[in-house]
Amino acid sequence: MFYRNLFAGLCFVFLALGLALHSPHAFWGCLMCGAFSRTAVRKKWPDPPFALAIRDRFRNH
Repeated sequence: MFYRNLFAGLCFVFLALGLALHSPHAFWGCLMCGAFSRTAVRKKWPDPPFALAIRDRFRNH
């Protein structure tokens, strides 16, 4: 779930950059991040060890 959310967030960042700057490179980055996000879901990539620490930090606030 960590990688899905990470790449989905980056996808939106690159999309906003692409729309603001009219950059084909930013749109390509958006496309790649979207593909990685879907791949993480389908391949069931496990969460990295530091993801639990990050999740606990946000839950405490």
